[in-house]
Amino acid sequence: MEVTALSYSKILVVIPVYNHGDSLRGVAEKALQTGFEVLVVDDGSTDNGMLTISDIECLTHSLPVNRGKGAAILAGAKIASAKGYDAIITVDADGQHDPAGIPLLAEETQNQWPVIVLGDRCMDEENVPRSSLFGRSFSNFWVRLETGWSLPDTQSGMRLYPVRELLLLSIHTSHYDFEIESLVRGAWAGIPIRSVSIPVHYPPSDERISHFDKFRDNVRLTLLHTQLVARSLFPWPHKKFVLKKKLEWLGHLFFYAMLRIGGQSLAYLFLYPVIFVYVLGSRKIHRNASPYFRKRFPDHGWLRLHLDVFKNVLSFGKVLVDRGWMGFNPAMELSGTFEDSEKLRKIIQAKKGVVVLLAHAGNWQTSLVRLQALDVDVHALMEFDVERVSKHFFELRGETPFHIIDVHCFMGGMIEATTALQKGGLVMMMADRMHKGRAEEVDFLGHKVRFPVAAYHLAATAGSPVVILLSAKTGQQSYTMALWDIFYPGQSGKDKKEELNNCARRFSAALERYVEQYPYQWYNFFDIWKQ
Repeated sequence: MEVTALSYSKILVVIPVYNHGDSLRGVAEKALQTGFEVLVVDDGSTDNGMLTISDIECLTHSLPVNRGKGAAILAGAKIASAKGYDAIITVDADGQHDPAGIPLLAEETQNQWPVIVLGDRCMDEENVPRSSLFGRSFSNFWVRLETGWSLPDTQSGMRLYPVRELLLLSIHTSHYDFEIESLVRGAWAGIPIRSVSIPVHYPPSDERISHFDKFRDNVRLTLLHTQLVARSLFPWPHKKFVLKKKLEWLGHLFFYAMLRIGGQSLAYLFLYPVIFVYVLGSRKIHRNASPYFRKRFPDHGWLRLHLDVFKNVLSFGKVLVDRGWMGFNPAMELSGTFEDSEKLRKIIQAKKGVVVLLAHAGNWQTSLVRLQALDVDVHALMEFDVERVSKHFFELRGETPFHIIDVHCFMGGMIEATTALQKGGLVMMMADRMHKGRAEEVDFLGHKVRFPVAAYHLAATAGSPVVILLSAKTGQQSYTMALWDIFYPGQSGKDKKEELNNCARRFSAALERYVEQYPYQWYNFFDIWKQ
């Protein structure tokens, strides 16, 4: 059923800190006393303040350089998402916010979800600077002009964000202006906003430590409000994430009902008209899928290309149904083959670890169940969006057959991944999509494409082999899984760049062989040649 209240266990307190070592420990300890888990995000501090909390039970994450309060909050939100939290409550590390107000913000999620909750600071203390009072009133005015929302404290740094919606917003700022932009864009996206009174403490001016730069940060805020006001005047509608989420929920609910009533076959039956109408009426899916099909089938004309897109989306829809069907029926297993299971078992027995390369093709989630039979620790180094339908199989089934290594952790999770390999584990990585980091340009279907090379760096560092593992649907209830290539980066004696390029070429060649055999099980719905 639709979520109207949020479990408190799904809320993470995030404390962004930059050179507030004197007050950090007190804030973190008081936050922990509220019963919520706490994450401290160090925004490149230089005062060694993180050492003051080294002995208390809280999560920590450090950014290598100072990037701004907004960047620290976003980093915290990404970590929260990877760990399965649905909301974060941000608390300033300078001691201005009383962590006793945390439960007050959390309580608002019991009445409505998703929601943004602002902590309305009680600013009637004698030490409250006049500049803060003016700044709050000034900010409230502009936010009301930009959104139509009349809010009492739009500058408050103590607030609750829904993680999924926050990460979907197109936010371009990273300093103090982040809190204004996230609020305005959240309102435009249709996220309800609530306020709750919270206690606040302002020390005397000679004891107050603030990193707000009155010139630079005010310039940033002025430029931001100018942009937001200009955007609010344009007639183009804003994208409503909350409405989209409700429609997605209704779609999932419908197919879950079909699975309950008639199983996989009935859900498949309804897929055909749903996908047909979607492909017929959506220009976007054709724009996103056509670059691949024009290269895979260069001789296909307009009509056959449209049929290709229909087959592609239908294939993807069946994969989603399979995940839901198996999730509702934990005793059910799709039949299939893993021809190279003994080959992979022997590689695992060498105890050197294995880097397993995956791609957005076939149904890698369902196939992963078979890796459990190999009696090895499986780790996934990838972005794991806890809201996307692709994870429903594991949620419904009540199990996750692999450990997630957060790509947003220090050095992109590479240290944890290296440790896993050194212990003889499997580390899985998606190798077809660029996020950040180095890439090599190679040929794929006759055109240049950039593929990431972090996996090959990792394998060479740990002395581990790389295997390319791809699965394919071969029947209504059957899949096949195979190793499409095996190689050992860093052991050929070639120049480093040449070695990385050769690894990327081998991955590209494996993908070409795969789509030659299974052309409609390619699920990168964007122009991968432009990444």
